[in-house]
Amino acid sequence: MARKVYLSSLTAGRCFTVPPNDQADADESEKEKMSYGRTMMAAENAWKVVLHGAESAQVENAAGETTEMPLDSLVVEIPRQGYDRLKGRG
Repeated sequence: MARKVYLSSLTAGRCFTVPPNDQADADESEKEKMSYGRTMMAAENAWKVVLHGAESAQVENAAGETTEMPLDSLVVEIPRQGYDRLKGRG
């Protein structure tokens, strides 16, 4: 299982995904996806830190959408290569 970290611990350029709140709350299809090794992540779920602010970070997903997220958000860091690969497909 991937280790959750606070968004505030990731520097600009680091990549992450937002984990489901609780696997017990996930529907059966989501549980099935989580239980099998390497699954393809959707570009909308792969994020990169662009800029840290005082209370939030500006982030961009591999689909090109930007938003701000609170620095106390729990996220799971992912490899930059995976983010770049998804970005290249879009």
